[in-house]
Amino acid sequence: MLITAKFPGVCGTCRLGFKAGEQIQWPGKGKGPSQHVACCVPAPAPAPAPAAAVLSASVTLDPVSDAAEAAASFERSDEAAEWSDLF
Repeated sequence: MLITAKFPGVCGTCRLGFKAGEQIQWPGKGKGPSQHVACCVPAPAPAPAPAAAVLSASVTLDPVSDAAEAAASFERSDEAAEWSDLF
């Protein structure tokens, strides 16, 4: 509620004083501190964030199937056989 201050006081927002006779925003008895009229103006809403870029990806399983075919057709070499015998 906008009123004319009857007494000097301190703004609850900026902590600067106001004089008797100035227009102030008074929330009501016991409902919080009074404010300068300029301090009670709501801040402008922040600009909305830019839209996030949509990422798209395509997945191909060809390398996996190629590796599976290679493993299936793998013939153990003599060196591999020697190493596997050691462990």
